[in-house]
Amino acid sequence: SDVSVEVSANDLQAGYVGQTKDKLNDVFRQAQGGVLFVDEAYSLGRGAFGREAEEQLIALCTSEEHLHKTVVILAGYEAEMDKMMSSTNPGLRSRFTNRLEFKNWEPADCVAAIQSRCAADGLALGYPNDADDAKPDATVSALLAGFAKIQARPGFANARDAGLVFDLIYRARAKRIVRDPEDDGFARFIEADVHATIAELERLRPLRMADGPKHAAANEVPPDPFIPPTSPPGPHDGGGGGGGGSYGSGEGGRGGAAPPAPPIFKARVRVQVRTREAEAEDGL
Repeated sequence: SDVSVEVSANDLQAGYVGQTKDKLNDVFRQAQGGVLFVDEAYSLGRGAFGREAEEQLIALCTSEEHLHKTVVILAGYEAEMDKMMSSTNPGLRSRFTNRLEFKNWEPADCVAAIQSRCAADGLALGYPNDADDAKPDATVSALLAGFAKIQARPGFANARDAGLVFDLIYRARAKRIVRDPEDDGFARFIEADVHATIAELERLRPLRMADGPKHAAANEVPPDPFIPPTSPPGPHDGGGGGGGGSYGSGEGGRGGAAPPAPPIFKARVRVQVRTREAEAEDGL
């Protein structure tokens, strides 16, 4: 089946006894024979009704309606997922035995995503080099160095940070052209915009997160009077957690791939899939 359903773990938990089971039953019914992708799955087991969610998830994964038919993928940040799986119901842990992990983006990956966004929005990143000049543009070099610094700080968020940097560069350019309008007919980001952006991101993402502003942990950018609201994210503006992890249970040995990620700002996940061999060992 080509059915794909995506929810977060918080979507599966309710406010009173019994409602959590009803929510799980509903999403499993929608995903029957296809793929159920549970994001932020490390939230399973938390809260007053977390245990109820875990127990019902186990029951549904092994039910006649879904056994060998429905693929279940649990996704989330690596550390949080490991903690959840080590402390969760053993029955849940035994049913998610395969894992797929994607590493963090390198600075070059983040820059490539921003270059693609610039091209889509009709903006230039720096100045083109001469054909004989193999060295990267100073603006691109500054951006690579900036991402290397940010990557080493707590909370690096891969594609999400690439999108945040694009927004901050856009703001920095808006402030610059108020003081010094561009007169060459080209809308571009320059090295000064990058330096202003990295300085702002370092302020939002301090070496010690507890010392940062309240909006830093959420990667929020305070409103700026110099620029209008940006357009809603396009198909190339995905989210993406840093060093993400996802555990998936594809009942019946179905494929373990997560739903297709956006082509540029794609999430980094780790996936664990339930296989026929594991079920055979459990006597299922």
